[in-house]
Amino acid sequence: MRYARLAIVLGFIATASPAAADDPNTLIEHGVALREQGRDEEALAEFRKAYAMAPTPRARAQMGLAEQALGVWVAAEEHVREALKSAGDPWIQKNRAVLEQSLHTIDQHLGTLEVRGLAGAELFVDGARVGQLPLERGLRIEAGHRALEVRAQGFQSTSRTIIVSPGQTARETIELRPSVAREEPASRANEPRTDERRAHSPSEAPEGGARTQRTVGWVLTGVGGAALITGVVALIARSNAVSAYNDDPSCPGSNNPSPRPSQCQSHVDAESTWKAIAIAGLAGGAALSAGGVALVLTATPPAGPHGTAGISLTGRF
Repeated sequence: MRYARLAIVLGFIATASPAAADDPNTLIEHGVALREQGRDEEALAEFRKAYAMAPTPRARAQMGLAEQALGVWVAAEEHVREALKSAGDPWIQKNRAVLEQSLHTIDQHLGTLEVRGLAGAELFVDGARVGQLPLERGLRIEAGHRALEVRAQGFQSTSRTIIVSPGQTARETIELRPSVAREEPASRANEPRTDERRAHSPSEAPEGGARTQRTVGWVLTGVGGAALITGVVALIARSNAVSAYNDDPSCPGSNNPSPRPSQCQSHVDAESTWKAIAIAGLAGGAALSAGGVALVLTATPPAGPHGTAGISLTGRF
């Protein structure tokens, strides 16, 4: 008798389970029960099965709510927003307030990303490919620090980290550099290379660079000399300020703590100012002059008509 009852139960399960598994509403009810137990991942799997069988607004909304619980914000927004568009569905009408509140919560975790760059380049966010440039519309993305990477064949990939604020739009322009030198046009294949052209006219580029270096060197030397002269003049002015202070009988000595009269304080201020100018002028002038002289001395001397340095002499001996 006991075994007969067990056989009846097993037979009932065997005949009832497939029917339940093929019923989208039963899958949704099972998923809701799993969510009440805190088993959101298992519930999401049930909702996806139900949606695959019958893509109803209710199944789509339940997927979005489960994804919200799991922190899958982008997918959650898409599913809840699409479900709310089914205004004529009775289940959506009944639960619209809850769904709208959930959508508001989801939006607080998302921002929008706009990327401009090379057409056809692939865009990756946090290592996952999300599309190809140019993007037709802004990309919804989780707020926070996001790692961007743009790849294109024949170009160096470029990566950067950005911050996406909730409810805001982050705009990025990413330029790619070619990874290899592009081939020259066929019409220029027989032209001499740059180094060969320089071999035929060795004085053009080197002499131009040497001339610029000498010019810069003379300018620095002149500025340095002017700074040195300023420093010397400042030393003289400082000495005059010190003498004026010492020659004024109303000015106390350096060991006298009594307050200085205003005319004495002006001498002290003048001495400090001229001292600073003297230090800056002498130190800066020395550095500039030394740098200028070094540039002049190290510049390549002018080349002669045969590519050698020196002066060409012509005449009859």
